Amino acid sequence: MLEPTPSPDVEDLTPVASVWHTSIVVLFLFGGILLSVMLGYRPGSLLAKAGVSPGHAREIRYVVGIAAEWLIVAFIAWGVRARGGSLRMLVGERWPPRRALFRDVGLGVGAFVVIALAGGMVSALLKVTHYSPGLLLLLPRTPIELLIFFGVALTAGICEEIIFRGYLMRQLTAATKHPATGVALQAIIFGVGHGYQGAKHILAIAVIGVLLGVLARWRRSLYPGMIAHVIQDGFAGIVAYHVLR
Repeated sequence: MLEPTPSPDVEDLTPVASVWHTSIVVLFLFGGILLSVMLGYRPGSLLAKAGVSPGHAREIRYVVGIAAEWLIVAFIAWGVRARGGSLRMLVGERWPPRRALFRDVGLGVGAFVVIALAGGMVSALLKVTHYSPGLLLLLPRTPIELLIFFGVALTAGICEEIIFRGYLMRQLTAATKHPATGVALQAIIFGVGHGYQGAKHILAIAVIGVLLGVLARWRRSLYPGMIAHVIQDGFAGIVAYHVLR
């Protein structure tokens, strides 16, 4: 019971939803990029024209982002159920004994360290020395912003792992009949989906997507990746709050 949940390769090659459903999910993701740009606090943006202050603009973007990701997960759950499946088959089995919980927490913490180092190395190779304007607009500066940002981090950790490593990786693997291609393609979409952070950051985020994809395939579970993802985003928010306030 303490070993990674076994799953024959043939299961990875079986789609869990229809092609049109996956196409809509991808459109939702790229629509989210457009919405993020539209809500960005810069001259000409919707919030700037409405006279919303920068602080309130961040809070609005946090809440909208949280709602959007949970709506995508709800749509995925609907599409998977239409094929007789459930989100459980994407996420992985429930933790059986306490030792399995501790192991996945340990894997999540270890994965956080690895992806932080990998992201840092890629950023260094690309000579990324500062946050992009798009990313700076999202980082918290006040206690209330930081509190809501923790909700963003928790939502991203759960929802993005379900969307990218649970759903898209499974669908793309089934479509290409090659697990490595499924891992790579979901990572590319994951990176492009964070395009608001700047072109150079896309590659670093795609590398993180590959590492999380490999972890999900090896563990046959999204739990360690969810833990690593939440820690990564939450830690970034805490650091940004103390630096930018």
